[in-house]
Amino acid sequence: MENKNKFISHRSRKILIAAVIVAGIFSWLYVALNMSSLRPRTFYLHNYYRQPIVVKDISSWMTFDYINKVFHLSPSYLKDAFKISDQKYPRITIEQLSKETKASSTEIIKNVQNYIVIYFSSSTNGQ
Repeated sequence: MENKNKFISHRSRKILIAAVIVAGIFSWLYVALNMSSLRPRTFYLHNYYRQPIVVKDISSWMTFDYINKVFHLSPSYLKDAFKISDQKYPRITIEQLSKETKASSTEIIKNVQNYIVIYFSSSTNGQ
């Protein structure tokens, strides 16, 4: 009796199985990589839903634009306070400002922290 179920040859069946396995692996990788974008990104300091940034978190890598937005400062407040004339402001970092002014970044960070405290204490006292 002849086997009528022999629709695909043995060699073709092996190739088809290998292709399905490879496609499955690529599909799994695609989903795994795209799902990683849904995971919480804990490296953002200003994520208000998890842990808001506080003044002591200010670091030398931060730009003045970032600081202004996170602390809801007037865009010109720190520019005027530090007398910054750089055309790149507010997209310069504290580290860049320290190199331009030849001041330590630690000193500038402390000054930024103090200016933010002054900003909020004067804005709440004025209301």
